[in-house]
Amino acid sequence: MIRIFQIKFQMVKPLLFLLSILCIIYIFLTGMRSFNNSNTIFLLTQLTVIPVTGLIIIYIFNDLFGTKNSLFLYSFYKNKIMNIYNYGFLILFFPSVLICIVLKVQYEDFNFIAALFLLFTQLLLISSLAFLVFSITSDLALTFTLFALYISTELATLGSFEKMYHVFYMNLYDPINFDNTISITVLNLIIGFVFNRINKMLFP
Repeated sequence: MIRIFQIKFQMVKPLLFLLSILCIIYIFLTGMRSFNNSNTIFLLTQLTVIPVTGLIIIYIFNDLFGTKNSLFLYSFYKNKIMNIYNYGFLILFFPSVLICIVLKVQYEDFNFIAALFLLFTQLLLISSLAFLVFSITSDLALTFTLFALYISTELATLGSFEKMYHVFYMNLYDPINFDNTISITVLNLIIGFVFNRINKMLFP
């Protein structure tokens, strides 16, 4: 499994570099207390770090779903697909944890636990759904485009478009806490878990 991850992370080096740059920027801005509260950095983390992380997780399966050599690769990946997904999820969630730690250090009113739970469920939902879409369509560009359109719409409307499900917490004024994020967190967890179970049924 370690060898597989070494190969996979070589494949996603450019995206890992992008994720690292985003984290460094947000940690620097947080350390400089560039904003009056933590909400701006947290919103940026939701809209960039979480989607990029989710797409890295599915990109490591590009050789399996995005090529025509799936017959051999399915035998190679047999009983390993969801294990690779789970390990990748846990490893790649670390940058979000790091940003939350720095936010907590710099902003006393930042609720670290509530924020971490919310980010975890966002990544679960996004990565599970993206994994399902990619495994069905075998089109990475289409998967990227769908999520880019969704995030662009969320950002343009600040989560006010009533006919869309809102994965993100878009409030720039009220500090993050369980009172104002619990409903999003629970719904994200339920929906993400459902998609995750579907993926496990497809790839046991």
